[in-house]
Amino acid sequence: MPIVMQISVGVKGELPDGIRAAGGEKGKPGGGGGGGSGGGSEPTTNKVALVIGISNYDGTRYDLQYCDDDARDWANYLKGKGYSVHTLIDGQATLSNIESEVAWLDSAENAGDEVAFCYAGHGIKDRKLGSCILTSELYQVSYKWFVDKFSTFSSTEIFFCFDACQIGDMRGLGTNGRFVAMASNTNSYCYDGTSSMSNGVFTYYYLDALQNQGYTTAEGAFDYAEYKSESTYNMDCTSADGYTGELVF
Repeated sequence: MPIVMQISVGVKGELPDGIRAAGGEKGKPGGGGGGGSGGGSEPTTNKVALVIGISNYDGTRYDLQYCDDDARDWANYLKGKGYSVHTLIDGQATLSNIESEVAWLDSAENAGDEVAFCYAGHGIKDRKLGSCILTSELYQVSYKWFVDKFSTFSSTEIFFCFDACQIGDMRGLGTNGRFVAMASNTNSYCYDGTSSMSNGVFTYYYLDALQNQGYTTAEGAFDYAEYKSESTYNMDCTSADGYTGELVF
């Protein structure tokens, strides 16, 4: 059992120079990441999701552009697919609220349900903690915290999307029944799109695949987003696939 409590949350403080979380226009620091039933003779499938997007952090130095838009766009897409969605946007995405909402997600799901978790915002690779997301008040939350929290979930159909820099350690979430899409590897960055995109590059192409290009699975949409993101920007998208077959939204 991982001893997550010792290392899950880092010290509140500044990002190291040069860190660009969920992007910035190519060549520039800052930026944004992505963006809330079945039936028949079988029991109704419950679909639940938590979507987080942080553009406005404490102070102004680390503010981003499109993460809030990424979260809203993911929430709207998932709602259209029948998910019950909770969102945390900008100042709502405190450490306490993230902990509470992940606990809600756990309590709301059961075996046979479909679960989604999407995050857009700053990411950082800490020397001791590994890949972390940053809360709105700039606390680091390690991938090991996520692995620990999601270890209690019963669902075997969980989708994760992280549009953030240096986030590749989240691949540790990609165990049985789970697919993890990441805009970066452990030492790479991701970027904002153009103003006409109004999304992070990775999220823009991921949702474009699902909404406009005819893709219906997490794996197929990732392949499209990876190709488009890497062919246009200096990105290194990665995924972890522990789901047998194709994960259909």
